[in-house]
Amino acid sequence: MAKRDRQQLAQKTPDWTATRIFWELMDDDRRKAAAVSFWEGDSNDTERQAAEIMLAGHMRFRPQSLRKQKPDQKATYLIRFSKHANMEQAIQSALIAYHFAARRELMKAFLAEWNIENDDGHVTVDEKDYEVPGEDAVRAAFEKLSKEYDKQDALIYLATLGVVMDNAREWSESCWPVLESALAS
Repeated sequence: MAKRDRQQLAQKTPDWTATRIFWELMDDDRRKAAAVSFWEGDSNDTERQAAEIMLAGHMRFRPQSLRKQKPDQKATYLIRFSKHANMEQAIQSALIAYHFAARRELMKAFLAEWNIENDDGHVTVDEKDYEVPGEDAVRAAFEKLSKEYDKQDALIYLATLGVVMDNAREWSESCWPVLESALAS
């Protein structure tokens, strides 16, 4: 895609957010898996507690009542209220948890393609110590790995990188044009 075409596409397309990824790229099963992973996985307890407080407020529950619910039930609530603006951080955490719980091999494969050191999917070097792959490198990795892994999961991963990485702007500039191009084809 020519640079001018990418710029026009970027002007027409709003940035990806965790909520947009959650609803536009994930089907019901993936959303449920992400929400359950948030409650059961490696998510930060502080993030879970904040989500419980926000969900309780939306549902007019006491946070203690929600805290007693099983992860599967809390996942249903998270999905139901995920479009509320104050739930964006919880949805970001759910996307991260989903990738570590269900798509770790995909993450490791992408990171290996870009020569980014990682330990079982966790980037092990500071963001200043590796170069964010350019759009061409992202496209090459996507074209290769979408044949080995589920293409939709690869798209979700590319979208997520531009939202959750510390240097998200650089990642979004490399990943989102590839994502948009794949979605348009």
